[in-house]
Amino acid sequence: MILVDTSILIGAIRAADPSKIIDLLRRHGGAACGVVRAELLHGARSQAERQKALAMLSTLGTLQTLETIWDQVGDNPSGLRGRGVTVPLPNALIATLTRGPRMARDRKCAPVTR
Repeated sequence: MILVDTSILIGAIRAADPSKIIDLLRRHGGAACGVVRAELLHGARSQAERQKALAMLSTLGTLQTLETIWDQVGDNPSGLRGRGVTVPLPNALIATLTRGPRMARDRKCAPVTR
């Protein structure tokens, strides 16, 4: 399974021909977590783009966020802040959930769990 960041899905939705990205995600088991779903729908510019987002999300698996992970989600960026690195909470959640491959275009999605 590959956890797909919002930045990848936005690119696919706004692409003239998203078939290559969709095919890649299907072949490699692309999945989204709740925060990616919420970010994608929140950023839809129109009802048509929202429908494309929902269609894209329906092709992906879902990575559940367990209640037990939230302390770690808060602790990971807190430790980095002491070194002058600020990580947005959604990115911290995505990085914490990821134990394997992740697709992202956003430079803020660098691994925060070390």
